[in-house]
Amino acid sequence: MSPSTDTLSTDERSRHQADAAALMQRLIRDLRARAPAQPLPAATLELIYAGAYAELEAGRYPRAELMYTYLASQAPQDARFAEGLGLALARQGKAEPALVMLATAASLTPGAPAPLLNLAELLAAQGLHAAAASLFELAAHLARKDPAQRALAQRADAMLEILHGPGR
Repeated sequence: MSPSTDTLSTDERSRHQADAAALMQRLIRDLRARAPAQPLPAATLELIYAGAYAELEAGRYPRAELMYTYLASQAPQDARFAEGLGLALARQGKAEPALVMLATAASLTPGAPAPLLNLAELLAAQGLHAAAASLFELAAHLARKDPAQRALAQRADAMLEILHGPGR
């Protein structure tokens, strides 16, 4: 078990960050060299997913795209990989492939509000307001069914208000 980052010194924290960065560099190098036909164990895919998510959150979209592309090629039925790839593409301004990947993620997870919300946000950004509004409404409806998804419902409602004005 690793120590909490709250108890690490600055030097230890820097060393952990450097180790994580080196691991991500090795993973990216190995991904580029690996033939797509060579499947990886599920645990390795989860490790790569954690790294891809971290890259996406850190704003390193090209690296996240590379990792999510590999993950999606290895497990095309895993909506997390399609959604992550869609988000990485969208944040780089690659709208068309992002729409495909976000739509794929939404189709793989019927009833899940998050992929619909991400797809709706991209549609809205592309000026496709009617399509976006329909998906925001559906995402909000689905999110309201689960108290843990309340923030998603609020986000969808806020986007609907932006699209239609207050009071819809």
